[in-house]
Amino acid sequence: MKNYFLLVMLFFSSISIFAQDLHVYYDVYRDSTYYLKDNKPVRNANLKKGQYAILHIVNYNDYIYKVDVKTQSKNYEIPSTGGGQLFNLKGMGDAFDQLKSAAGNFSTEGFQLGKNSMTDKNLGAAEYDNTASLEAIKLSKSFKTKLEALQLKEQSIQYLAIDIKEGISNQQSSTFKRQQIRKLRTNPNLSARKIKEISLAYMEQVLGVTPGREYSLNDLLKNEDPNQSIKALVEEYKEKTEALDDDFTELSVIAELLFAYKLDPTDQTTFKTAFETAQHRKETYVKTAKDMDDQLDKLATIDRNELAEINYLYLEMKDHRFEKTITLRPEDDLTSVQISLVPIDSVKVEGVSTQELAPLEIEVFGGLKINASVGISFAGFFNRPQDFGVRDGRIFADDLDAFVPVITSFIHFHPQSKRQVSLGGAFGLGIGLGGEGNGLQNYFLGPSLIVGKRQRIVFSTGLMTGKVNRLARAYQVGDAFDETDVPTKSIYELGYFLGVSFNFLGK
Repeated sequence: MKNYFLLVMLFFSSISIFAQDLHVYYDVYRDSTYYLKDNKPVRNANLKKGQYAILHIVNYNDYIYKVDVKTQSKNYEIPSTGGGQLFNLKGMGDAFDQLKSAAGNFSTEGFQLGKNSMTDKNLGAAEYDNTASLEAIKLSKSFKTKLEALQLKEQSIQYLAIDIKEGISNQQSSTFKRQQIRKLRTNPNLSARKIKEISLAYMEQVLGVTPGREYSLNDLLKNEDPNQSIKALVEEYKEKTEALDDDFTELSVIAELLFAYKLDPTDQTTFKTAFETAQHRKETYVKTAKDMDDQLDKLATIDRNELAEINYLYLEMKDHRFEKTITLRPEDDLTSVQISLVPIDSVKVEGVSTQELAPLEIEVFGGLKINASVGISFAGFFNRPQDFGVRDGRIFADDLDAFVPVITSFIHFHPQSKRQVSLGGAFGLGIGLGGEGNGLQNYFLGPSLIVGKRQRIVFSTGLMTGKVNRLARAYQVGDAFDETDVPTKSIYELGYFLGVSFNFLGK
């Protein structure tokens, strides 16, 4: 008994293993359909009776729409969110723009000395003119050296300004992406796959997540203040401008000593112009550093709640399939599936309305079907019917028709096939037309060939039986008989038939 139950379990498990459910994929955005069985593409949507049809509605925006699926079945006879803005960033654009402006856009050629007749003089010369003493030449060279040092520091400050601008631009981009994260979800003009692609890219940039790399909560908290790097750059900018101010103090002392000498008028102008230009640029850098420092407090940061919400949206979007799966088990021959996309009431998106998708049809084969048809059959007996009479005192016989037309009503039983032709069995009842067999009942049994998916034409053949008249009382043809009426009896005999029947009322 134990072995018997084991065999039963193995039998039913094998049925489930080899069952090939049909997977129907409807791509809403592309308005295309494809089918899979056993992970292999198939051309037609048909499945064996008792199996399941798994309907996958893919690439549709389920933040905006909900899916409504209606089915309608029939048998063949014989022969269907929008969310508001996530962050309040009003006024942030002005703060970013002011800070970017404060970073300046200077050239790196401000701390330079024009051409003069002193800094190129050889200190070893034996003779000097009255306007340029040896000490004045030394001071002029020191002036030039200090200007060159200031120029190198200015270049470093300018590089910092470029980094600050780049950081501000990145933060402006991040702000824009934070604003668009929710808006993307309710965009009716983008495919669901494109919404997912762009949303993940935006959130990865905001969270500082490297695609394909696992991250922890600590990683996210490091990005809690995305403006921290900008603040660090501004602090470094301030430090370098303060150092610039110290170097300029030394340049002022050198300039004061140099201008105490009687210099050539042209050289005098050149040195004074260089000094005044350096003084102006130094003051501008100091003021710029103060302006940037003032603007830092106006830059918003992402607090922990905002960061957590973006993280939750990111995790949800990573696993979001933009797909709805519905399991159907069609029992009838043909199941029509009508899919509708209905706007979600809580999401108000302009221009979004109910969409009716193209209907799908799933055909089922297998299982025993019983149907009826009406047609005409041509029936004949293996032993030809005869008519009996008396002539010259003996019984004689005349052969009747070899076959007769019979109006036939058939009952058919057959397995439903996925092909255009099915083989089944037929049982029929017929009434003879014309001739000696007029009005006689006949019975039919045999195989049927059912043509067409809607099975409107059936060809049947096989055995038939009906009543025929035969001699009674053991008389035989040729026997002497002196009466007028020959004794006969009506008996059932076997024969054969070929019939064609139709379903005039079938759907």
